[in-house]
Amino acid sequence: MAHREGGCPRSESVDHVPPIALSADGEHRDEYGFRGGPSPPPGDSDLNRREPMILFAAGTLLLILSGLHPHDRFTWVLEVAPILLGVPILFATYRHFPLTPLAYRLIFFHSLILMLGGQYTYARVPLGF
Repeated sequence: MAHREGGCPRSESVDHVPPIALSADGEHRDEYGFRGGPSPPPGDSDLNRREPMILFAAGTLLLILSGLHPHDRFTWVLEVAPILLGVPILFATYRHFPLTPLAYRLIFFHSLILMLGGQYTYARVPLGF
């Protein structure tokens, strides 16, 4: 260990911050071989990364179908307005604030309920809700 003028030992970890480099496997690793960032969440597969886009595509198709012949056009617009406002916010914040797959699924399910209410109005829903 190196000593300062006052004789106090100085920790090597404080003296030297190892550089972070991209390894051959595409992960950021420091000079000791440790990952430079947090490890991916358990179960992080290609499907989990694509799932928000799959839900968006399915939701867009269902939104279009719900808007073809709604019982009342004004009610439909009011019911799907949270979807039309929320989805662009989710897209804008995805890179810096991604939600969990469960959160995206629950948002999708809630959007389905809003689309159903917009299509029929809640008083006329044929499913008995």
